Amino acid sequence: QDENGVFHMEHYFPYLLGQSVSTREETGINKRVDTEAYTGMCDDYRLGVSLIFYLQNVVEYLEKKKRNMPLNTSFPIFLTALSLEGRILLPIEMDEVQVRNISAETKYRNNLISEAKKGNQDAIDNLTIDDIDLYATVSRRAKKEDIYSIVDTCFIPFGSESDNYSVIATIKECNLIVNSYTKEELYDMQLSCNDIQFRLCINKEDLLGEPMVGRRFKGNLWMQGYVAFNENGKD
Repeated sequence: QDENGVFHMEHYFPYLLGQSVSTREETGINKRVDTEAYTGMCDDYRLGVSLIFYLQNVVEYLEKKKRNMPLNTSFPIFLTALSLEGRILLPIEMDEVQVRNISAETKYRNNLISEAKKGNQDAIDNLTIDDIDLYATVSRRAKKEDIYSIVDTCFIPFGSESDNYSVIATIKECNLIVNSYTKEELYDMQLSCNDIQFRLCINKEDLLGEPMVGRRFKGNLWMQGYVAFNENGKD
């Protein structure tokens, strides 16, 4: 507001609210240099990289900070994403035994990463050996197979913006909705990538292929997040 009490809008952004908790980790909040916006950053070993997202509830964060309320704890984070371009990939065909094996291997690897972060040298050595074996396996299979039949999901930083990612994720839910302002048709999808669930929205005209539950979404996205500061610590 100016001295006359008139409101002048200086900054706005498109947003999408999450419907379920994606992760619960200790989150650092940083102000962006170029604009009145903030980003959140947390480490979730399921992704293998630091997760950076555009903070949606900035006012709530600033109020907490102003009151000197504790922020160095783990809060629920509702992740969402917006995309301007994407395509649909068919799923990798797997039987029940393969699914169970992959789930067990993922759980084992996550435990190793957790121990490695604590400084466990045996876990670090095992992870190094696993990475060497994985690289050899992928290199061998890539000579005869398409890369998308080898890589099920991925989560990779993309471009110069820290909150942009290139992902391949499995579609868990999919609905066709209409933007009440622009009247454009949008795909509203619930995705799973490396066991992390988040909601994604993309214009129907920007998506190549027909999304269905079980198929995969491949594209670049802008990650956003709502941090539930009012909820205390871990369950």
